[in-house]
Amino acid sequence: MASNPDHHRFPLPSHPHMYCAGAVLCAARGCNHLDCQQGPFLVVFVGTCENNHSWACAYSSKTAEWSAQASIVVDSYVEMTPSILIKDTLYFNCEHGMRILAYDIARHEISVIDRPLGPDNGILIKSEYGGLGFASVQASGLQLWSRIVGDDGIEEWEESRVIELDMLILVDNPFHRLDLVGFAEDTHTIFISSDVGVFTVELKSVQVKEVCERRHYFTVLPYMRFYTPDLANGRWGVEGFLPLEDIQEFGYNRETGFMWLVQKKKNQHTFKKIKQTVSYANEVTAFVEQGKLKKITGVKAKELLIWLSVVEASMLFDLFVPLFTSLLVQDTLYFNCGYGGYGKKILGYNIAQHEFREIDLPLWDDYKQGIITTAEDGGLGFVTMKSCSLVLWSRNVGDYGIEYWKQSRVIQLDMLTPSGNPSSSRDLVGFAECTYTIFISSDVGLFATELKSGQVKMVGESKPYFAVLPYMRFYTPDRELRPTSQIRLLNVSFEGINISTGQAPSTLPLMLCTSTLLIKILCLPMASQIESHRSGAEIVNGDDICRKKTIGLLEELGLPKGFLPLEDIQEFGFNRETGFMWLVQKKKNQHTFKKIKETVSYATEVTAFVEKGKLKKITGVKAKELLIWLSVVEVYVTEASPEKVTFKTGTGITDTFDAAAFALGDPMELMIWDPITGDQHRFPLPPHPHSSCAGAVLCASIDCHQHPFLVVFVGTGDYDQDDSWACVYSSETGQWSSQAFIVINSCVEMLPSLLIGDAVYFNCENGLKILGYDIDWHELWDIDAPIEGEGFEGGRAMTATGIC
Repeated sequence: MASNPDHHRFPLPSHPHMYCAGAVLCAARGCNHLDCQQGPFLVVFVGTCENNHSWACAYSSKTAEWSAQASIVVDSYVEMTPSILIKDTLYFNCEHGMRILAYDIARHEISVIDRPLGPDNGILIKSEYGGLGFASVQASGLQLWSRIVGDDGIEEWEESRVIELDMLILVDNPFHRLDLVGFAEDTHTIFISSDVGVFTVELKSVQVKEVCERRHYFTVLPYMRFYTPDLANGRWGVEGFLPLEDIQEFGYNRETGFMWLVQKKKNQHTFKKIKQTVSYANEVTAFVEQGKLKKITGVKAKELLIWLSVVEASMLFDLFVPLFTSLLVQDTLYFNCGYGGYGKKILGYNIAQHEFREIDLPLWDDYKQGIITTAEDGGLGFVTMKSCSLVLWSRNVGDYGIEYWKQSRVIQLDMLTPSGNPSSSRDLVGFAECTYTIFISSDVGLFATELKSGQVKMVGESKPYFAVLPYMRFYTPDRELRPTSQIRLLNVSFEGINISTGQAPSTLPLMLCTSTLLIKILCLPMASQIESHRSGAEIVNGDDICRKKTIGLLEELGLPKGFLPLEDIQEFGFNRETGFMWLVQKKKNQHTFKKIKETVSYATEVTAFVEKGKLKKITGVKAKELLIWLSVVEVYVTEASPEKVTFKTGTGITDTFDAAAFALGDPMELMIWDPITGDQHRFPLPPHPHSSCAGAVLCASIDCHQHPFLVVFVGTGDYDQDDSWACVYSSETGQWSSQAFIVINSCVEMLPSLLIGDAVYFNCENGLKILGYDIDWHELWDIDAPIEGEGFEGGRAMTATGIC
């Protein structure tokens, strides 16, 4: 029986056989073989008898008869596996590839071909040149052979290449044999069975994908069907991709490849399996080619709240684009695709050429998901989760212009992202492009992993995360981006969605990334608001008076007095009539509120509108979230909870902290205590910013009790980690000396120092560096550690007679 989908029944050929194989061929002249339905066909049937006698005959649907036999004696039997058609000849495999049987359809002749020397089994394939090929597995390699004609005119086998399978095909038992069980001719794909499952290997790109679970497979019969315009008007199309209603007209021009459909009125259809709604206009048109509808008009798909025009249909519609950030590499945007989860395909959209293309993922073995990233070379990358490891891939181009995936490295997560339940899965939920950071969700919380350094930080509590959409905003000295409070409301209508962005000039460029519904707004530099509020404002100059005015205003508003820890303030201004206040400092600074471990950046100009319990429309203040600086646009306390202060960023994210974390504390002091006499000496810290520090107390006379002393204090800058300094406090003068500076790419540690001669030595960052300070010369210098390199984890300074 031949099915197409109509059934054609006819008797078997009247020749004895123990083994057989067959092929169905289209017999219509001029057919492009995209839609070979209801046309004449041929059936070629090959059989082997008990006495090694093989034969072939052909059945014609026109005559409804079998041809005479063409026979040959061969010491092998034909296998019931798919054949290969090369021009007018059909090739059949015999007994695991021991022989190859060739049947010339035009001449009605049968012949035998020996397999290549070396392999003891294999399958028939099409070579890279379109001729007869042969594939076999030897050791851990996939050998590919081509049938060529030599200089003497005699056909012979030539080995074309070997594909190593060690890292591509999974096996549980290394002694288990890999079996070649099928070949898909048009996609040039081989099917390989192992004790884990069935894998496909695309011979051109060497991409590997697991397609079936573990079981015994004898042969795989690939089935392929092309979508054509004729199907749109028939049984399949009405219930398939073009479910139009009350169709008035169908047209198809085979010469130009143009097709059209006209329905009485436009309609919408929801494909329930993928929960995707598609709209069809009164007229639907497209150009067609093999396996593809392109330049489609009249078809739109609904993504979130936006209708997007479908311009091409060339892939299965059981995939959708989930809500993940896209990735721009040169002129192409890449999107994750999946169904019921993400990471099944990658969709590439070329902006310049207005074309889609589909990209298969890297080796699909036991990893369950993956997301697109940028590779280390700036190209397209991919990250997969396999067991407790991150596997990083990059997209490369081979010698012949063929793209392929290459595994770049593996990051072990066992000790980096903890999991409360060992059986609980870790999920990849986002990627921050500019910082090269992956977001991983576990049952413990949300973790950010820097791919370059391998550093991991917990950034969110335990809850279900589907996707993390990182937000980033850049600040440059010559172009200050103002928050949306200074932008007028602008309503933009885009196919049924209204977007309010704030007030802005008509020249405001607006870009919509509709696939993920991310809206990026770039605004032009705006003049400072300070000048427009100077009239009638109270203005003072000088750090001391500006600091007092700032603290007084915050106290008047009922806000924490330590929220604006600016340094070297040049000007303070407050216009009570407009409620506008500003601060101008000499240079921007950063401050870490240690109780909550939050770092805040303050620009040279900080402005805000004030009201009781609130600073709003703030500019010049940013808070660091993960690796990204977010503008703080509002700070407020409520009457119901005056002990809490809430921060709001320009992205709408809010966070609440204890107000005590921003309280204005008393100046910090150092205390020197003599355990023998019990005397205490208190004095202020040196007035220099530092994020880490160390110190040493030195006696300035022979008797170290109740006599003058020196304190050597060393610090590493608050925001410039390369800037370290030292100064000395004298109990005789009650003052700190000037600073001695040094630039060193390490921070001083709060560990005991070592006095040798007139020099004090301090440890830096696990002993990677040693900082020396000469008391007499008031100079700093750095010393490299003895060993530095792989395996060195740090050390401590010590005296030569000591043991460390």
